[in-house]
Amino acid sequence: MFENNKKMPSRLLLSAAVAAVIMTSYTTRPAVAGSCTGASGDYTCTGGVSTDTTQNLSGSPLSVTTSAGFSILTTIGDAFTLVGTQGINF
Repeated sequence: MFENNKKMPSRLLLSAAVAAVIMTSYTTRPAVAGSCTGASGDYTCTGGVSTDTTQNLSGSPLSVTTSAGFSILTTIGDAFTLVGTQGINF
């Protein structure tokens, strides 16, 4: 009746090891956030949704392109502030 109790420490150790692997693999995933890079009014936006900040982009004119899979989510403020003194192409 008590024979299974001898297996309890090894089962607990195995469960703890599996949980540690799962948690480690989850926390080491790279952070992915939508952001825009470029200069002189020509910007490309890449990355997936995360806790993003407002993208302040300007140019004369301003041209913004997005890559496949781009998304942006801000908890405060707007996703974009776009200023194009000779037009905006988005």
